[in-house]
Amino acid sequence: MGETGPCLECRVRPRGLSATNAAYTALAPWCAGHQAFAVPTLLTPVKALVGLREGLTPSGDDFLVGLLAVLHVTGLLSGHVGAPVHAQFCQCLRLGTAQLSGEFLRCALEGHLAEPLVLLVRALWAPATDAWSAHATTLATVGHSSGVDAMVGIALGGRLLA
Repeated sequence: MGETGPCLECRVRPRGLSATNAAYTALAPWCAGHQAFAVPTLLTPVKALVGLREGLTPSGDDFLVGLLAVLHVTGLLSGHVGAPVHAQFCQCLRLGTAQLSGEFLRCALEGHLAEPLVLLVRALWAPATDAWSAHATTLATVGHSSGVDAMVGIALGGRLLA
């Protein structure tokens, strides 16, 4: 939660909604092919997920880091985030999550990603390699649930691109 409290979208979320369910709901138009991915629409899942669940880095935030890793490594996001989207993204972070988690997300938006994330995403998109399993095992050990939550973001990011 930011210093000024959660943003409106964060306050009106159903309490029982898991980060995975919220993520799938937020990405459903893209995954179903009803809406093409565009950088400005990235704010939709950000508003739905930032700060979702508890922890120093909430599950929703970790999910978003995984999704951003997919978008960067596959080239969909690299260099395409303009100042207005960046400012709105950072505003949502300030209002919706802890400062540390917000910094991780801001760095991920800018393409500064943890090595275990990048290695897993690259291995998943590499032709005919089994290296992804070892990288997934490594990422799963990050934090209490951060690595696993990021892998959910990677999986749904992969679904988005399929």
